[in-house]
This record gives sequence, C-alpha cells and structure tokens, in this order.
Amino acid sequence: MGAADALTDLQLQNGYSGHRAYSLSKLCDAMISQELHARYGDPPLLTFNTMDPTEQIGLGADTKMLRAGWGEWGSSASRATISADMMMAEGWAGRSGEGFSSTREVADPVARKFLWDELTALTGAQYP
Repeated sequence: MGAADALTDLQLQNGYSGHRAYSLSKLCDAMISQELHARYGDPPLLTFNTMDPTEQIGLGADTKMLRAGWGEWGSSASRATISADMMMAEGWAGRSGEGFSSTREVADPVARKFLWDELTALTGAQYP
C-alpha cells in the first residue's frame, strides 16, 4: 500500500498528486478501521472492517482511476461485490478488524496511534 511516507504530511504539502492523495486516503482508511476495531470492536454488536475489491477479483478493478494511474489491465469492476457482501452476508456479521491487516502500517499499533492522534488534532474530535 503506497504513501506510507506521507503519514507525517497528511495534507500532502510536499509532493501532492492525485494518485498520492488517493493512496494515502486508502492507507489512512485501513489504519483507522483497524484502530477503531482495536479500541471499540465488539463483534457482532460493533464491527469495523475495510475492504479492497482486489481481494476478491485479483490485482485491480478496471476503473477510470486504475487506467489513468496504472494502465489498462484490471478485471471487470462488476465482479467486485465485496462491499455489498460485507454489509449483507451473514458470514460478515461477527467479523471485525479485517482488510489490509497484513500491511505493515495497518498492523503497527504505534503507527495507528500516531495517525489517530494526528487526525484528532486536525479535526478536534474527542473520543472516549
């Protein structure tokens, strides 16, 4: 997962590009989802997961963004139904903390806490 070096520059003041911003947003999404699971997850009552359609269809879904950034080689986006499955399939009811968990930054509780602290400072949000 790209843009890990930008975790200390969340506004991308140095080296902004649309692709870099997207990559950073995906990394932050996965890290915060995992941190929410670690702090508040209580399956099946409260679950936190993030998804990547590539887990279901291979290396990438054929979208305008994929073609613009990486070329024309992805699988049909219509095959990526994992988000609907996660919301409606019984098998997902008791699952929490899944998605990108093998990524170094997502698995690292110190990196996740750093991101949490940065985001609460940026937003002023307060959590129990």
